[in-house]
Amino acid sequence: MESIQLKELDGLFSVYKLKSKEAIPSVVYQSDFLSITRSDEELSIVCREMPEIKSDQGSHNWRCLKILGPLDFSMIGIIHHITTILKAAQISVFVISTYDTDYFLIQQHQFDTAIMAFKKDTHIKIY
Repeated sequence: MESIQLKELDGLFSVYKLKSKEAIPSVVYQSDFLSITRSDEELSIVCREMPEIKSDQGSHNWRCLKILGPLDFSMIGIIHHITTILKAAQISVFVISTYDTDYFLIQQHQFDTAIMAFKKDTHIKIY
């Protein structure tokens, strides 16, 4: 396996859950990081923490690691490798995949433990 390079994104992130047919709050477009997924069951928004977003449910105080990419679609096992390390450290993770790369959101209170676990792995480099 080649080296996996992870970079921490500054700041805190939130995951918001709204009703599936609800309008996307326009304020989210101000975030420099934004992921929106709509399904029949829900509208999920991941962005910088924004107290002005009113949602049915939300989870706050996430920190984010980005795999430095771009990653080719033929690459196999990267998410598995990272989540296996987190599982061994008993750390929950929220994963977002994009065309070029993957993002791993980890609760702030577990973030330092995750970084220490990653530093023990010879395939992972933290920037």
